[in-house]
Amino acid sequence: MADLMKEGASNTRPPLLDGTNYSYWKARMHAYIRALDERAWKSIEKGWKLPTKVVGEGAARKEILKDDFEWTDENDKLSSCNAKALNAIFGGVDVDQFRRISACQSTQEAWKILELHFEGTESVRLSKLQMLTTQFELLRMHEEETILQYEVKIRDIANQAAALGDKIPENRLVRKVLRSLSSKFKVKVIAIEEHKIVDAMSMDELIGSLKTFEMNEEARESFTGRKKTDIAFKSVTSDEKEDNSESENEDCNFVAFTAKYKDNYMIEKKHSKAYVSELDYENESDVDPVEDILKQWEGLLVVTQELKMKITSQEKENEHYVKVIAENQLRVLTLEDELRKSHELVSQFYSDEK
Repeated sequence: MADLMKEGASNTRPPLLDGTNYSYWKARMHAYIRALDERAWKSIEKGWKLPTKVVGEGAARKEILKDDFEWTDENDKLSSCNAKALNAIFGGVDVDQFRRISACQSTQEAWKILELHFEGTESVRLSKLQMLTTQFELLRMHEEETILQYEVKIRDIANQAAALGDKIPENRLVRKVLRSLSSKFKVKVIAIEEHKIVDAMSMDELIGSLKTFEMNEEARESFTGRKKTDIAFKSVTSDEKEDNSESENEDCNFVAFTAKYKDNYMIEKKHSKAYVSELDYENESDVDPVEDILKQWEGLLVVTQELKMKITSQEKENEHYVKVIAENQLRVLTLEDELRKSHELVSQFYSDEK
């Protein structure tokens, strides 16, 4: 991308076509030529030819080129506009592309040569549109992406399609964004869809709303000092329930194993006491280290079970918070809509007063 932008956004220098960036170049060159002179762009749309005049009568009547001194002021102006546009195109292509159009006297001719080369015939154009459509449908937002980064990808595909003559409707762009966002926007998407304003939203309004939501989430995470995870804002899935079930089974097995081990150990300990008494063992009253470990083990099991119960309770509580947040987002959207309508009424009132 750096190579595409190496000329910067200069107002005095045309964008450079290097053979790999035609869609980008076409859009920028369109704006550049119109900024030079609106009639210069019309020389591309309508074409330009050297001025001619009609000579002879009857069967001898024919059209020939005018001599330079015969040109009218209008002829000079049209020629100047064509020259401005042609010079912009010549200055905006690399050596390889210049060779294709170097013999052109008409800007329209040069423009169409480049257009045909890069966009192809009608069948090629349709094939490119089909590829863009597939790319558009498969596009999904990555978890690490920001909403502005994702918007650039959506806009890029839409602009390429528009350059090929197939502009994607605004409501289709909006719906595409909503159904392909990452999970962190789940609450916001629910609020927007429940408010039933999807078709009325523009792309700019949607991105602005999502950007505000994203900033608020980042501020909240910064305030709490920890990164929000998906688990904190979604209910336990069926897979997670299966994992919990397996974990509970493992805990039961673990408790049973501990109890059995403890019983066996106590039996062995009773037999060993008789042997210890016969040897008059001096440290008989000392704490048995194995028994102490078993007690700690049992204590950890109790703590583990308590923590799991708290986690389950927290997950249920989080499900409630998701619903509350969605409802609040819905209220915010309703208030924003009412505020917008009030603003329009006030503007209309002052307009009528004038």
